[in-house]
Amino acid sequence: MISSFIDGRVRIRCDALRNPEAAAAIEGTLRETPGVLSATANPRTGGLLVEYDPEAVTQEQLLEAAKMLDAFAAQEQAAPKKACCRRRLTKAEAMRISKRGMAGSLAALILFGLAGRERAHIVAGGLFLAFNAYHLYAYRKRIMA
Repeated sequence: MISSFIDGRVRIRCDALRNPEAAAAIEGTLRETPGVLSATANPRTGGLLVEYDPEAVTQEQLLEAAKMLDAFAAQEQAAPKKACCRRRLTKAEAMRISKRGMAGSLAALILFGLAGRERAHIVAGGLFLAFNAYHLYAYRKRIMA
């Protein structure tokens, strides 16, 4: 939790600070605290740097603030996660896309070849190879067994 603590400066690491809204709220609350000179949260690293006047704020008060941050992190973990707009494909769905991609690109490959469209024929061939490579990679255990 506390990664460094010297008189006048404390650095705190907490996963709850990775949430930009939470980091901004905690940063704002600490800035309003008497004796705190600056508070800078970094959501990218989950870090918080607090510079304070050691004569106005005691180490015990800062440790108490760190405990409140721990409680906030526990509350954040207990809260239900928001549904993500993107979900991960199942293996069956990925294979279905791969097989359909191979069939479609093979059809295009043949049609462009018959029509004499060389560039489109080459692009369709490249797409077929890409879908085929993914398909072979996914089934590598069955093929090599």
